[in-house]
Parts: sequence; C-alpha cells; structure tokens
Amino acid sequence: RKQATMGCCSVSRLLMPDVSDESKRLLGHVEEFAIAMVKLFPRKVIEANNTNEGGTPDMVKTDEFDLGWKKVQDGVWEKNKTEYQTVDLGNGIKIPMTRDDDLFGQIGFKKRILLGLLSRPFFFPLKDSSFQATDQEAKELLNELHLSPGMAMPEPYNEINEFSSDEAISRFFFYGTGSCQLQCVSNTDLKDVSDLGPFVADLNLSHLKVRKGFRQYGMRLHFSSEQKLTAMYDYVSNKLLRPGNDGWEAAKFAAKSSFAMYVTAVPHLLHSHLVVIILPAKTA
Repeated sequence: RKQATMGCCSVSRLLMPDVSDESKRLLGHVEEFAIAMVKLFPRKVIEANNTNEGGTPDMVKTDEFDLGWKKVQDGVWEKNKTEYQTVDLGNGIKIPMTRDDDLFGQIGFKKRILLGLLSRPFFFPLKDSSFQATDQEAKELLNELHLSPGMAMPEPYNEINEFSSDEAISRFFFYGTGSCQLQCVSNTDLKDVSDLGPFVADLNLSHLKVRKGFRQYGMRLHFSSEQKLTAMYDYVSNKLLRPGNDGWEAAKFAAKSSFAMYVTAVPHLLHSHLVVIILPAKTA
C-alpha cells in the first residue's frame, strides 16, 4: 500500500501543471486523470481557437450521416445499411446507437486505444476526495489553469455572481434550467403541503445508490406565490426544513446536486438522446 501511494504521488507530481504552490495544494486532492486533463487540454483548446484548427460552426456538416437513409435527390431517399451497437442501460433497457459519430465519422483505431487507456482504472484509478477552497482560491486556480471565461472557456452570455442564496435558488427554478421540474402543487399528489406555497420542485432520488462517503440525493423545494423559497423536504433525513433552521444551507447544496443528477440523467440523456432521437430515427 505504501509503495502504491508513493507511486501515485510521483505520478501526480509528474502531471502537475506549472501553477502556484497554493493551486498545487488544491490539485493534490484530485485524481491523476483530472490533473492530466487540466494540464493538457486548456492550452490545446486556446491554441485551436486562435488558429481555427478546431474548425468554425459553418464547417459542421452531417451530410454523410444518414441514420440508414441516403438522399439520392430532392425528396427521394433510399434505405441504406447502417451499423448499430446496443447499449445496455440495465433493468432490461437496451438502446441501439449508431457506431459512427455524426460530426467526425467513425472513431479511428488510435482514438479507440487512447479512450480505452484513459478509461482503465489500472492506469487512472478513481479516487474520491473532498477539500475546501475559498472563492478567491477557486478563481486563481481557474486562471492559472487557463479555464477562466475568455480563455479555454467561452465568455458567458449572463453573469451571475452567486448561486447559494435563497433568491438564487428561486431564480434558478423559476427562470433557469430548474423550471423544467417546477410544478403547481395542485397538479401533484402533495395536497397536504399546500400551506408551504403553490409551487414545488420534487427531486425524490433517494432510491439511487451513491459511492461510500457521499450522501444520497433527494430534496423537495417549496415556493410561495411570490416565488420565494419557503421550505425544503429532505428525503434522506425525512425532515422538513425552513429558512433559518440548522442544515438549511447544506440542504440547498443537496437540492442543487439532486437537480443536476436528475436533469442530466432523465430529461437530457434518457429522454432527449436515447428515446426522442435514437428510437424514432431507427424506426424510420
């Protein structure tokens, strides 16, 4: 175990970007794969953007990607053979997916080998860790890694200075991505909680398993007619929290994490990618 730890630390030092001692201290808490990515890719992205090596939006074409149909002339299509691979999602759910990428064509042999190596735990073992950093430390780290807006990351369309206040949570669920999960209490089975407000965002994911050391997902947020956050129900502890209660700030973090998991897995990946797009295209 001691030799493995020493070897791991040596790899971390070898991969460590040229940053300040404080940033190195923060990066020392994350796994080697993440360190390798932030050392290699931000500069590559900036270089590609400056030289147009990565291409421009008008260069994106999908003429050769036909999902089994070939256009021979305007309004006339012929059935064409397309190779599919089956992705097993578990619980008897299997989704067919094309082997070709719609933008870059088939994944070449070298890229398959590279992706295979990067996904092998033997070379890059998954290592959970937790650490704290101030907002200023985080900003300095992003700058040194060239991941600040305007560098490897694009400039944002909107600038929101904080995401933690009750007002920020309300803004997110009424005017942001969270609106897709916002409902009127009258349209749910939660009639006994109408005194908490007419709006609710129910994120009951407490049945999902998580890795050791992490708390489970699952929160329910209640809002007043004035769009104010009035209460949150924690599905893990089975407690109803109101503003000012112990654990209120932690509950808001759990709520945001629960929503991020839900919107990524269900509306985005399952509904949009694997059902709405793939199945109708294959059926056609």
